[in-house]
Amino acid sequence: MINTQLNPKPHTHLRLAEPGFLNKVSEKIKGFINSAIAVGKSENQPGQTISEIPDSNVAELVRVNQELEERLKEKTRVEQELRRANEELAQAIEKEKKLHELKTKFLSMASHEFRTPLTTVMMATDMLETFGSTLSVSQKDDFLERIKVSTELMTELMNEILQYSRIDNGLETLVSKEVDLTRFCSELVDEARLISGSCHNIIFLVQEETDGSIFYGDPLVLRQILNNLLSNALKYSPNGGTIKLFLKLSENLVTFEVEDQGIGIPDSEINSLFEAFKRGANVRNIQGTGLGLAIVKKYVELYGGSIKVKSDVNRGSTFSVNLPLTQSATKQFHFSNPI
Repeated sequence: MINTQLNPKPHTHLRLAEPGFLNKVSEKIKGFINSAIAVGKSENQPGQTISEIPDSNVAELVRVNQELEERLKEKTRVEQELRRANEELAQAIEKEKKLHELKTKFLSMASHEFRTPLTTVMMATDMLETFGSTLSVSQKDDFLERIKVSTELMTELMNEILQYSRIDNGLETLVSKEVDLTRFCSELVDEARLISGSCHNIIFLVQEETDGSIFYGDPLVLRQILNNLLSNALKYSPNGGTIKLFLKLSENLVTFEVEDQGIGIPDSEINSLFEAFKRGANVRNIQGTGLGLAIVKKYVELYGGSIKVKSDVNRGSTFSVNLPLTQSATKQFHFSNPI
């Protein structure tokens, strides 16, 4: 009988991609088969079966097969880890790219938006310091008012920047409190009327409740969403224009709509309207940060809601905010007279 016992070297710490590994396995398998054939021929036993092959060869074949399976499992695991690492790297690169773009936009916006109020403050303080003794009381009051307005504008700008940063980094949380929607919106409209004076006609349209009007949400966030939309409507509408706030409730949604008769938004700018520091070409001469609508959209998304806009240039815009209702807050409504 031909001695077909193999004496392989120990395979320890084999690398996954060891050159020629599969060829080695193939050659060993061929050797086992040839050994089996040789055994049968040498003893003239054509009926010899695989079970009669020497145990050492069978054990070696099993070991190699197990090693191959382990190699394949390891290869699959490494490929999965590599794929996951590549995805994480791509996400990190995209986030870094977005952060860089935001920083660039911020620097551009800040240099422009801060320049005007800072110039006003410097000019007013210089006038007070140089000519204070010769200025009348009304003139001094005028300069002090300019300083106040300018500092308030810069404070508002910084607050919006910090707020957007908190939301964008997932640091903002929502509270859940009962909000009487009709009363809440009515108060906001009264505040907008005080700001506008007699420059605009501001109307509140609400569906008359038949079973209450309670919304469970964060009143501060809700106030900021609606105040921003109303403020924009005032800012971009001509004197004498009509601004409407609609409150609508359906089976599972509460909808706020702010409609104005302002300058409108070109179709080409609708898709980028809610991007941070993005301002339309037709509003660049109007004071603003370009963060208000971006913050509104972030807050709406925190609620799991949506915001849409319809607009016609020189005819006005309508912003619609849809927020989900909890089951206990679902109500039946129909329209009442304007408030």
